[in-house]
Amino acid sequence: MARKNFVFEKMRLGCAIALALATLIGSTLQVRSQLTPSVSNSVVAEAQFPDDGAPTGRRRGGTSRNGCPKLNKDLTALVPGKETWKQVNGKPLLVSESFLTSTVANRPTFWVYVPELPENMRAGEFLLQNSAGEDIYKTFLTLPDKPGIISISLPPDSQYALETGKRYHWYFKVYCGDPQQTSDYYFVDAWIERVPLTPAFESQLKAAKPREYIAYAANNFWYDALSNLSDLRRTDGSNAGLMQDWTDRLTELELQDLAQEPIVQRYSF
Repeated sequence: MARKNFVFEKMRLGCAIALALATLIGSTLQVRSQLTPSVSNSVVAEAQFPDDGAPTGRRRGGTSRNGCPKLNKDLTALVPGKETWKQVNGKPLLVSESFLTSTVANRPTFWVYVPELPENMRAGEFLLQNSAGEDIYKTFLTLPDKPGIISISLPPDSQYALETGKRYHWYFKVYCGDPQQTSDYYFVDAWIERVPLTPAFESQLKAAKPREYIAYAANNFWYDALSNLSDLRRTDGSNAGLMQDWTDRLTELELQDLAQEPIVQRYSF
C-alpha cells in the first residue's frame, strides 16, 4: 500500500509540474505573439534598413581636415549602418554609412561612442537640423576624460520636439583643439524620423514592459531601444541579463566592438 501511495504521489507531482510548465509556456507565447516580428531578448535579430533612397550619414567618424591626430578607435554613432570598401583615387578606402532610423519619441536620446582623446580634445558639439538644413538645436559639450559611450537628450522645451512624419539630420563633432581657434574636428552624422505610435505597437510595448527595448528592437526603433535598455541598466547595473541584452542589441547593429564599452556620460539640458 505504501508503495502504491508513493507511486500515486509521484504521478500527481509530475502532472502538477507539467501543468505549470504548460501555463508558463502559454503565457510566454502569448506575450511574444504580440511582438511582430518576434524577437527574444536572447536572440540577435537582423536589422532592417530603408532601401527607398532614404538619406544616409557617416556612422564612424572621419576628419573634416588634416589637422587632427590619429585616434586608437573611431568616433562612432550608435545607429544602424554598414562599412564597405570602396576605391577612392585608386586606393581602397573603408567607407562607413549610417541609415535613416525611426523613433516614436518626440525628444529621442542620441548615442555616440567617444574614444580615448588627447588632453587638448575635450570640446564636443551636438547639432540637430531639419531636412532643409535649418538648425533646431545646437550645444557645445565638455567631453569626459575617459573613453566610452555618451548620450545626448534634447531639452524639454516644446520648440525642440520632433514633429511626426518629418526627417531630421544630426551631427556630433569632436574638435581637435579649442573650437574658437580651429575648424578641425572628427564627426559623425545620421538621420532620424519620428513616426506615430500606432495602437498595435503600443500593445506590443505593454506586452514587453518593463523591457520595452525588445519591442523597440523588433520594430527597428533603435534609438528608443538603447534608451530604454540603458535606463534599466542604470537602475540594475549588476543584472547580467541586461548586459547581455545590451551586447545583443549592439551586435544587431554590427557594433559588437563597442558592446563592452561603459556608458560614461549622459547629457540632459
